[in-house]
Amino acid sequence: MFGRNYAAPEQTRKIIVILTDGGSNNFDRTVEEAVACKVSRISIVAVAIGKWVNDNEIHAMASPPVEETVLKVEDFDQLTSKCSVVQNLVCGGRVVVVMVTMTDYNDDSTNR
Repeated sequence: MFGRNYAAPEQTRKIIVILTDGGSNNFDRTVEEAVACKVSRISIVAVAIGKWVNDNEIHAMASPPVEETVLKVEDFDQLTSKCSVVQNLVCGGRVVVVMVTMTDYNDDSTNR
């Protein structure tokens, strides 16, 4: 995700903000990819929307401390109430916006 196309100086913070209203189709792969990001020094903030979110998965994706990096709202209307919290978490870091939708996701691990 933050490959050669998104090269930045080593001291630049890399942050992914995940918005989800459910669980992934592949828990193990999702957690594996999140761990790979964290090993690569990419911080992950996870925003859970609604009651269908898999808490185990969202906590496994988020960077520690999850008390600060996992945010929950009841619905999309309440999402705006967390914007300032997310902004404070990423403040000071260079933010690169990469949109990934499930239609973009290819489960073939050779096409990352």
